[in-house]
Amino acid sequence: MKKIVSFSILLTLFFLQSYLIRFNIGAYPTNLLEILILISTAFFIIERFKTKQILQTLKNTLQYQVIIAITILILISIATTGTNINIDLIRYVKFFVFAAILTFITLETFKSSETRKSILKAAGLGALAFGIFSIIYNLIGFNVTHDLRLLGPLDSAVYLAYYLAPFSIYFILESFKSKRKSELLFGILLFTIILLTRSIGAIGGVLIVTGLFLLKETPHKFLRTRLFKTIATAIAVIFIVMTVKTKIIPAIETNYSSLNERNEIWQVAIESLQTPTNLIWGLGYGQFQPYFEENAESILNRPPLDTKVLQPHNLFLLSWANFGLLGLIGLMYLIIRTVKTTNTSQLNKILSFMLLYFFLHGQIDTPYFKNDMLLIIILLLEMATINTASKKSAPKLIDSGLT
Repeated sequence: MKKIVSFSILLTLFFLQSYLIRFNIGAYPTNLLEILILISTAFFIIERFKTKQILQTLKNTLQYQVIIAITILILISIATTGTNINIDLIRYVKFFVFAAILTFITLETFKSSETRKSILKAAGLGALAFGIFSIIYNLIGFNVTHDLRLLGPLDSAVYLAYYLAPFSIYFILESFKSKRKSELLFGILLFTIILLTRSIGAIGGVLIVTGLFLLKETPHKFLRTRLFKTIATAIAVIFIVMTVKTKIIPAIETNYSSLNERNEIWQVAIESLQTPTNLIWGLGYGQFQPYFEENAESILNRPPLDTKVLQPHNLFLLSWANFGLLGLIGLMYLIIRTVKTTNTSQLNKILSFMLLYFFLHGQIDTPYFKNDMLLIIILLLEMATINTASKKSAPKLIDSGLT
């Protein structure tokens, strides 16, 4: 039964983008990812009852500090901001519930450091497969943008880049320690696909995080070689040219670029937090979009460039708008803890650098409250929080080499 549970969880992580396959069961709108999570959960519960571990498993819920903290923040937000029970709130709560469930059963099933690497590998290979599928999807003429940025079947190229980037980082960083060429190849392939999205935040985030890892882990002699300096300079020049060409010049010449849009969004977000109540408690969980739609034009004194804005495009403003000062304090704590964790075990080091990517790219893009991204972030945060158990607790499926 453990093999079935393990396989079903890994399969779910591989197909994280299956939430795009949407349908109704009666009056209830759902998607394939939710069904996969429910199936995995059912197998997990049956296995726990069969092995008489259900009571211990229930006790273990207290170990999941991130899930508990977010649950408390959501309840406080609803109680203090007078948030109406609307579609946006229900949708956001549902994202979190399914992310929390899959995170819990995953980390209860995969206990050791080695088996938890298989979690990241399964999700990473799924990301690579989806990236390749996205290329084919756009090449045959579906969902093609006017500027030919790769986005696959998603609504935005940034969404695709955000999904691929942490796994590109994982494979590249893991390859430095494992010396396996396959993992380096996976990381480079993922980064190549990210280049096709032309997401400056994702490209820059991967390069910065990988560079910081190399500075920390690579012998200093190599960093002083002409080869390293040449490569680093070439990458920096290419990145600067891309940024100027795709972001700076359009902002100057047309007054309509992603920088102009973000500037408007940040203005509205900052203005929304000016009242004492909003300053302390925020706008409410998942309530930035309706606030923007209702108030952006009056705040900017003109129609906004983008009328449908889901989030504030800045991680600090996102935490503040959704959860108030408590959310902002919690975010600062996570950033400090992530920086400190870079000096611990190898797995925790890699997890910390993956989370560092979210903190860096999160200064300009925050598509975190999505089926896939919220799950990835909560999973990484909990993996970094909970101490890994001994290898003997690992399910036999992984030990048998099926990953």
